[in-house]
Amino acid sequence: MQSNMKLRTAEIDGLYLGVLESRDALLMTMEAKSDVDDISEPQVIGQIEAIRSLSSIKAFLQGIKADEAAVRILPMAMKLVDATCLNMVPGSEEFQAVGSKLLYLVDYGTVPYLGSKPDQLTPRGETLFDLRPAIKGVNA
Repeated sequence: MQSNMKLRTAEIDGLYLGVLESRDALLMTMEAKSDVDDISEPQVIGQIEAIRSLSSIKAFLQGIKADEAAVRILPMAMKLVDATCLNMVPGSEEFQAVGSKLLYLVDYGTVPYLGSKPDQLTPRGETLFDLRPAIKGVNA
């Protein structure tokens, strides 16, 4: 279960900390949408700006002795989509969705923790997940 963070300038549905092989920190933000709402790039960019402005994040990074110049932010978003979208994926004939919904996940290119506000985000990877077993209220 994940609780969200409601801030003055943004709402962050999930915030995670990763550590890279180089020992640098990676802050991962997550925007979560239902099947009736679309992913909004301005909202995802707003999450980046909110993370940069939080004194608690800055204090945390200092506490773990992270080099702020090396810290990156990985913005991500997910949304439920109708399982019939599999019909548009080449080679999907061999798969049958268990539930009526799939989980769509997109991650964008990382941005530096220190820096200016990005004008836009570049999707780096997109994935569809079929949650098995189906979860009542999510994809069942």
